[in-house]
Amino acid sequence: MQFKWIIPLAALTLVCAACDFDDTGPSENLEESRSLIAEEATPAPPASGQTGHSESGWVITSFMEDGSDITSQFSGYRFRFFNDGQFRLVNPSDEVTLGSYRIFMDDGVQEFKISLPTGLPYHVRELDDDWYVEQITANRISLREFDEGKTEQLIFEKR
Repeated sequence: MQFKWIIPLAALTLVCAACDFDDTGPSENLEESRSLIAEEATPAPPASGQTGHSESGWVITSFMEDGSDITSQFSGYRFRFFNDGQFRLVNPSDEVTLGSYRIFMDDGVQEFKISLPTGLPYHVRELDDDWYVEQITANRISLREFDEGKTEQLIFEKR
């Protein structure tokens, strides 16, 4: 009777060995993730008369909120992340807002915390959250959030 578990155990072992593990997901190396997206230092705000849109940076290319595409609400917004944990958000009117971000591990899962000041439009405040990292590369940040029964997915791409 002890041998009745050998065949299922052997089958499970073969299935696990044949699995193709995806290594493009979040890394537990937080410094590596941060270095892929962050610039060296937080620069001074643009001088009077300069627009923030002349800067390269990150744009939101997809923001899905519980099945609804709200990406268009972020048209014209640009983000620059810096290695001191700050980011600069430039809106379509060239108004600059400073926020902070943090990449950290929580219960074995890499998270990306975005913190914004109060007083911003509601759709921008929706970014202020702890996001689960799906992928961080030099050109793409893919985040997901599950909150109060809804699912959100946020994707930044470098432009």
